[in-house]
Amino acid sequence: MLRFLLTREVAQDPPSNLRRAQNTRATCSLSPSPSFSLKSRHYGAVNALDVEGVENRYLLSAGADAIINLWDLEIGGEGGDGGVVVDTLSTTSLPTTATPSSVRWWTGDTGMFSTTHHDHSLLIWDTNTFSTAACFPLGPEAPIRTHAPSAHPGVNPVIAVALASPGVRLVDLRTSSAAHTLTSPYSRSGTLDVAWSPRSPHHIASTHDDGTLRLWDIRRASPLLHTTPAHSSGATGVEWTRDGRHVVTAGWDGKMRVWDMERGRDCVVNFGPWITNVREDAKGILTRSPVCLPAWAGGGAGEGGMLVWPGAAGGQVLLFEIMTGRLIRRLRPRRRGGGGGGGRVVGMAVREGVGGVEVYAGNETGGIEVWGPSLGMEDDEGEVNGNGNGSGSGRPNVLDEVYEDATTVPITMR
Repeated sequence: MLRFLLTREVAQDPPSNLRRAQNTRATCSLSPSPSFSLKSRHYGAVNALDVEGVENRYLLSAGADAIINLWDLEIGGEGGDGGVVVDTLSTTSLPTTATPSSVRWWTGDTGMFSTTHHDHSLLIWDTNTFSTAACFPLGPEAPIRTHAPSAHPGVNPVIAVALASPGVRLVDLRTSSAAHTLTSPYSRSGTLDVAWSPRSPHHIASTHDDGTLRLWDIRRASPLLHTTPAHSSGATGVEWTRDGRHVVTAGWDGKMRVWDMERGRDCVVNFGPWITNVREDAKGILTRSPVCLPAWAGGGAGEGGMLVWPGAAGGQVLLFEIMTGRLIRRLRPRRRGGGGGGGRVVGMAVREGVGGVEVYAGNETGGIEVWGPSLGMEDDEGEVNGNGNGSGSGRPNVLDEVYEDATTVPITMR
């Protein structure tokens, strides 16, 4: 870090290099927050989490107990050690009594969010009154897996819904219409996940039961642009990188792949044997997708940033470099009694803050884990993999021991 300060002072490097190095250190130091925790009020698996991107302050959590909670992460809870629940509701008292399968904030607006439910309905919510503003029954022919609001709501106020039936259903909030479906005559497989391109307001990527990755253009009469056999089994998740140039997919074959969407090819990134995502381990949670961190969160030049993967055993979340596949860190859950509760992670969200990113993970026992930057704190479990082999052995550096001995032993002058 001193080298970055020196090169900045002599104008050899731009300030962005120092900022990126510091953010990389903060991201690579993620660990269970000792001063921040969420006392979950869910009595079943936390199926979905989402943090709004305007103030990065409010968190939505939806559980298998048919309860939706709104958290304020800036207000301390009991003892001032975490966020508090601002409002809560049970869907048993609403037009739908089914368990929510996904929850998403509307892009660029903290006043509205949407949920999908296992009774084939999409609900639009008013955050101020915490009540439903609109309900879209999408038919009884297939259950809803997940949904994604448009990344460009000023151009297309549209929500893409992944159904177990073929195609992607589009819900237009301007016309209150849900009649448009993106379909292909060449495949009849169901949709597992959808994601809007952050660069183009008209392009959608989707993954399907047959393991394919598809790119759609909602403006065209024949909307399917490209189909790629991404996985040998069902492709459970899809996520665009923040620059919109690559797509990361995960599949039931235990693989995670990176795709160059400009050239239409596989980037051939090997994430190693750490991806646990087979069908028998899903336990009914069909959509399991990586989450790409913002570009400012760190990563070396040419590495494409970082991502977190929620499918590891033991409630762990894994931090990878996107373009190299290197395992950087294992985010282990808080020890028993710390408020997280343990269990496999089934819902995940990332909060972007001034001091770095925070990772929130909801598990199948109803707990919500929180990991935050821990710069300057001792890592007693040795989870930072500086050698890049993903071992996390935790062995102390010999040079650090020599330096410590040399600076702590008192010197007697004669």
